[in-house]
Amino acid sequence: MKNYEGYTERNPDDLERFYDEREWRYVPNQYEIGKSNIAFNEIIDEDEYTNWRGDINLPKPILSHRKLEFDLNDIEYVIVENKESKREILEFINANSSKFGSQIDCLDFASRIFNLENLQNDF
Repeated sequence: MKNYEGYTERNPDDLERFYDEREWRYVPNQYEIGKSNIAFNEIIDEDEYTNWRGDINLPKPILSHRKLEFDLNDIEYVIVENKESKREILEFINANSSKFGSQIDCLDFASRIFNLENLQNDF
């Protein structure tokens, strides 16, 4: 699990809140590794990581051969900050509906988008 906040080599004097990055991480379990023939080492040492990572001031190398494929049905909830953010997502889905499946699929997905302001007020 990713730390909520901490210091990085890149910015050792500034406390960074990693939660604010809103990144998702996916680590395949042993069953998935065996099933899909993923070459995966659970633990690499610091030298191996540094060799792979390269210059810490540059973006990490892209692993284009490692794609996490999913569709709208794999997403249970989307929680956004406010009504405007929700509207932006809905407009995006509407404008790109052909990429998201049927209209029913889009409506079903839209029903799983909640805004934090409403949740805080309701509960």
